[in-house]
Amino acid sequence: CDALESSIVLTPVPTLAHPQDSRRFPCAEALLGPGGNHDATVSILDQDGNEHRFLVVCKVGQELPINRSLRLLLPNANWQGSVLVVKMGRRIAFTSMTASDKELATAALTK
Repeated sequence: CDALESSIVLTPVPTLAHPQDSRRFPCAEALLGPGGNHDATVSILDQDGNEHRFLVVCKVGQELPINRSLRLLLPNANWQGSVLVVKMGRRIAFTSMTASDKELATAALTK
């Protein structure tokens, strides 16, 4: 499982913050590049039945290289392009992801 753990990387995401309240918006384009990005909100239940929501943003295109990290994580995946998973909060739109969220984030990719 060492290869699996090393393929999951928590990366700081550039974020726009509203100057007068707690709204924050992740800038996926800063990591994935402009254009061709698609996003979806995915809900996952943990083992206790608690809901966790993730924003999954991906760049899609047959001309893009196979995502080798995703293939390590999900051996049957032949995904081409980059994927970004951001944890959504309960009181604020987006929140920091911790190491304990990795398994749930992986489940979000398979949904």
